[in-house]
This record gives sequence, C-alpha cells and structure tokens, in this order.
Amino acid sequence: PITIVIGDSNTRFLQFGSGKGTFGDKLPGKRVLAFTIDEIKPEECSGYQNVFINCGVNDIRNSGNPDACANRLIGKLEKICRLCPTSRVNVSPILPTPYPSPALEPEGNCL
Repeated sequence: PITIVIGDSNTRFLQFGSGKGTFGDKLPGKRVLAFTIDEIKPEECSGYQNVFINCGVNDIRNSGNPDACANRLIGKLEKICRLCPTSRVNVSPILPTPYPSPALEPEGNCL
C-alpha cells in the first residue's frame, strides 16, 4: 500500500479502489476513521509511503483549547515520524465548521 488517510468525518467519502468515485486505482491505500486526535494510532501508518492526517475539529469543538489539541497532535505526529522515518507525513489544517462551539465564545469558530 502507498497511502493511508487518517481522518474524522470529513474523510468519510474518500474511497480507495478502482472504479467511479474512488481515487485508489493509481494510489493504493486505505482510509482509517479517527474522530479525535486520541484515536489516531501511529502504528497503523507503518509501511505506507504517504500519510495524510485530517483530524482536530472535534477536539477543539469539545475542549475549546486549541493549544492543548495542537500539542496532542504534535505528539502523535512525532511518533508517526519515528515509526515511519521514510514516510511523507501530511497534515491538513483544521477545517472550519458551521457549528458554533460554546467553549470558544465569544469568538465562535474563528480559529
């Protein structure tokens, strides 16, 4: 396998394989759901050339502490880099969400 995508519900429609609606025909791999940073399992990245992480919206929405979330994510990424030193690790920025977070008031979702 070449690519692993680890992500929250924003990745739920990504499908590997061949045929209409998939992108894995030329880029074999798998998608793993991780709704929160703590659900990311660095060991699952072993053996992949490309690692894509798209996670963090739920953590910030639930905790309201972006710094703590960023530190937990950095810890996971450091472990992935140690376990997979030749892999290219890509992290998408946290995507905006239309749902306001009371924990982030008064700014709402402005991160």
